[in-house]
Amino acid sequence: MHEGRGGQPKRLETKLDGVSIGLIQSACSTLQEETGLEISTWPALCEAADQLRVLIGLSQPAFNEAIKRQGRYLAAACIAVVTEKALRDPEQISSPGGYFRAMIDRAADGKLHLNKSLHGLVAG
Repeated sequence: MHEGRGGQPKRLETKLDGVSIGLIQSACSTLQEETGLEISTWPALCEAADQLRVLIGLSQPAFNEAIKRQGRYLAAACIAVVTEKALRDPEQISSPGGYFRAMIDRAADGKLHLNKSLHGLVAG
């Protein structure tokens, strides 16, 4: 672990830094209105993820692989973002499943900025 000031352990940045369930809930208002799902807790988001996976046409094996690579919470948050974007503007994302897989790949490369995407959805 890296050391911060005074030799104290410094918490390493994670891919979910800056991402709260409240932010996801605020950013994914269209998703919740259109599907009737309520995303108020991480377990609720994870439970909804399978329905969202079907909605955007992502296969179960592809979703399972994303969970294996990046964890359940990040995979569920990404699928919520993709679903929200696809519902808001279907023309914007021609392949939601491909968009999701690209997000997971960016996370693996350390190039995914999920908090920025969510803040953009809140502002949009």
